[in-house]
Amino acid sequence: MFTGLIQAIGIVKSVDYFGNGKQFEIKTPLAFENFPLGASICCSGACMTVVESRATNCGQTRFKIDVSLESLHKTTLNS
Repeated sequence: MFTGLIQAIGIVKSVDYFGNGKQFEIKTPLAFENFPLGASICCSGACMTVVESRATNCGQTRFKIDVSLESLHKTTLNS
């Protein structure tokens, strides 16, 4: 169960379809060091896993999560 505190609100920059799921790229003002591969991130109340991350030129971070069809059906991530 996710028990962390909200540290920032991210912005969805892109959504790509893969198989039956989706991959989201999210921009956040938090430092890149907070997003190692495999980190658990709460996205719209659902715990997701960081599958890719990179620092931007302005000190922000972009990270990607893969969202399965099951998660799309049971959360608000599909909308």
